[in-house]
Amino acid sequence: MLHSEGWAIGLKWNDITLKRVKRKARVSVFWKIFSIFIAFIAVILILLWVFQISLLNTFYRSIKINEIESALKDITDQDFGGILRSFTC
Repeated sequence: MLHSEGWAIGLKWNDITLKRVKRKARVSVFWKIFSIFIAFIAVILILLWVFQISLLNTFYRSIKINEIESALKDITDQDFGGILRSFTC
């Protein structure tokens, strides 16, 4: 009888220690949210870096080319002969 009671106490003790281990092994809500937040920040930083490396130069060139073309169009559309005549008269 003592032998079987010892097993029962031993099983209860093992159950208690297993519950403690499981409780410690569970990740709290704070750490889950924190890890998701860190992963989100990492993804955003990686995307920013990729866009800066690969696309920023292309965007910059196309914007500058469009600005130069529009300035050239404005210069060629103006009547410089009439402007010069108005200054000389």
